Amino acid sequence: MKRFPSVGDPSADRIVLCMGVEVRPSLESNGLRVLARLGKADGALAYGGAYRQGVDALRREGPLDRDGLIDAWSRLRAHGKTLCRRNAPDCLACPLDPDCAHAAADKF
Repeated sequence: MKRFPSVGDPSADRIVLCMGVEVRPSLESNGLRVLARLGKADGALAYGGAYRQGVDALRREGPLDRDGLIDAWSRLRAHGKTLCRRNAPDCLACPLDPDCAHAAADKF
């Protein structure tokens, strides 16, 4: 699949997961940002390295079944798009605030 233009690890992982070909975690940039802020991936790494760390964290700590991984992908993506935004995170409204290294560093 990665021979097609614009298909990298995140897209390939999501395709094989959603098609039921293989049960493997998948992330996209919003979900990866959430995991990085929670300290599960190094946000300072290049995207590929941070992506591998995020996927490894989901393998260790996330759901193990296909439906659970699809749900995790969807929830992490939505959380990253709504509360854990890149430029204007809404840490005060975030239910993950107590566990979030980013929120702890951002407090006065």
